[in-house]
Amino acid sequence: MSRTNIIIIISSIATLLFVLELVRRRKLREEYSWLWLLTAVVYLIVALWSSLGDLVTDFIGTNSVPIAFAFLGLQFLVIMSIQFSVRLSNLTTQMKDISQEIAILDNEIRNLKGENEIENNDEADDLIQRNEILAQKVNVLESELSKVNNFSHDNG
Repeated sequence: MSRTNIIIIISSIATLLFVLELVRRRKLREEYSWLWLLTAVVYLIVALWSSLGDLVTDFIGTNSVPIAFAFLGLQFLVIMSIQFSVRLSNLTTQMKDISQEIAILDNEIRNLKGENEIENNDEADDLIQRNEILAQKVNVLESELSKVNNFSHDNG
């Protein structure tokens, strides 16, 4: 077994353990962990099965296994960056929409309370409840956005 294979095996096992620890500590959500775990397992399989490494280098068109895996690793990171950008864009849009809806509901509540035109207290209670639910959604989205921003700052 070559030195390169040993390094790949060690780094694959370290990556597996690191990702599992992040999930255990709730620093990484399960929905993202499977990609990292799958990548580490694939690297481990290729390191243990050396002819598979040769197949990958032939497929990519290089003579060096480390160059082939550096290329694949770079492609993986590009795909992950695109995925996180899409997720961040969706969260930003959701947060903007919910914030606007909260502002509208706040305005409606103020108008109803200020004019004392509330004929039905159930209507006011419904508006207040909707407003509270939307405020909770904004808090969740802000938390998600913060996690994505922290992840991108830590890995950027």
